[in-house]
Amino acid sequence: MSTPPSFIINKAIWGHFDYSLDGCYWPFIDQRSTIYWEITQKLISQFKQYKYGYINGGFLELSNDLCFVKIVSAIEKLCNDVNWIQVTLSYNQTKTITSLTEIKSIDYKELIDNSIMVESEKVILAKKIVRLFNEHKLSDKSFSVDKTNKIMITPHQYLAAVRYLSENE
Repeated sequence: MSTPPSFIINKAIWGHFDYSLDGCYWPFIDQRSTIYWEITQKLISQFKQYKYGYINGGFLELSNDLCFVKIVSAIEKLCNDVNWIQVTLSYNQTKTITSLTEIKSIDYKELIDNSIMVESEKVILAKKIVRLFNEHKLSDKSFSVDKTNKIMITPHQYLAAVRYLSENE
């Protein structure tokens, strides 16, 4: 990140789906994992040093407003004096974030789920992701949306689930 920001490119995004796929994580790291927030803190620090803004990646639980607001609040606290924006993946998330009149800063630790999945649970989750992705895949999109559970499944997750199953079944 040695190039200074310009008028056109002045923010950088943390692509945690790409990172998780490339790093062979299963399940993916997300906003409920310690590693997500450790990396987020480091990136925000680097972005601040080089005067870039921060774009926080998407949250796949499309109707979990409480958790989404907590994520936004944790980013607000971490960014402090860094210009930032939140990616929204649904009308509901956009409506939720634009309706906030004030963002109360919280510690990201309020979001952490330290439960550890055993191998059998990881296999079950991978099978579920593959099944849901295939059942709800839109022909003209690279992602899938399970409207019953209101979650988005990225192609990254699908590919990682398929890889995990091929290595662990």
